[in-house]
Amino acid sequence: MEPNLRAHLCIEHAMASDRLTEADAEAAFQAVRPVAERALSAAPQLLNLADPFEAETQGAVAVSGLLCVPRGQDAIGTAMFSVLIGREGDAAASALLHAVEVVVSGPVRRYVGAEIERLEQAGVPCPRWESPLEAPVEPVTAWTCSPVLESGGAPHSVMAFEFQRAGAAHGFIVHRDFRGDGSITKIGAIPAIGWDSFRKFLLAGEALEAPYAIEEVDFEEAIDRFDGPRTAMWAHLRRDPARFTADPDLASVPGLTLLLEAHMAAAV
Repeated sequence: MEPNLRAHLCIEHAMASDRLTEADAEAAFQAVRPVAERALSAAPQLLNLADPFEAETQGAVAVSGLLCVPRGQDAIGTAMFSVLIGREGDAAASALLHAVEVVVSGPVRRYVGAEIERLEQAGVPCPRWESPLEAPVEPVTAWTCSPVLESGGAPHSVMAFEFQRAGAAHGFIVHRDFRGDGSITKIGAIPAIGWDSFRKFLLAGEALEAPYAIEEVDFEEAIDRFDGPRTAMWAHLRRDPARFTADPDLASVPGLTLLLEAHMAAAV
């Protein structure tokens, strides 16, 4: 790890708070650096967005990369990621940090915020979708769809959640496998520009690969039903993060789960 990165205050703080050794910090750096590089390569896309939900979704994908690497769930992973992004010093880096800040929570959020503040003080502009993010998220409705046959005939149950912000609706589609503990196997995040069409096909029984029964459910009941699949998913991630990085459907699930949880918390 470069000396100037190692000496950064955020990294110093993270190492002290978790009582990490130099070897721990180096291992975290080797794991986080490719995640930051991938996120930065996609960051310019954030500059042209108008829908804040699309930005949140891209931030969630970046956070998934952090959660799927060794030490990615602790302070040092988020601190290193934030510093690596922030030192780019441009509008794309600022946009990426703003998108990630929406998804992360708890004490580690301060590391993202510190880099955002540093860039703002340097005159780097905030993304244009930052202000719309401040509008409240409201629940609209939720559905369960079962059964659905996908990917070689494996039976899935699907939950759909619709939210509204500043007059625009967007949604999440959550797949869980009937086998085993019913863990989440895929999450789709559909922005306003595509949600109305998808919603129409969903209610008509045409949005997924096989005929299914769809039922509208009370939103708080739907949140309760979501608890089991997400708990199982987090347990799988702790045991076998490599399984998530190897599966394109699973790779974005941890971050999108955090984003959906944030929406749920804001909506109840």
